[in-house]
Amino acid sequence: MNRLAHYLRMCYLLTLNADKQEEALWKEMKKFHLLQDYHSGIYEKQRTISTTFKLSDSKSEAFS
Repeated sequence: MNRLAHYLRMCYLLTLNADKQEEALWKEMKKFHLLQDYHSGIYEKQRTISTTFKLSDSKSEAFS
């Protein structure tokens, strides 16, 4: 059932115009980062997410 719901959601998203698709993707990206508990900053105006990942004990990298 989960696969069917995912498929129907994808079909629905494809029927939306570009602005609505962008809004849906932005909401999904924010939700994903919050659920993963990443150390990140979400910037609504620029619609960017900046995340820092720990690569080793002494090294971290920031990605946007």
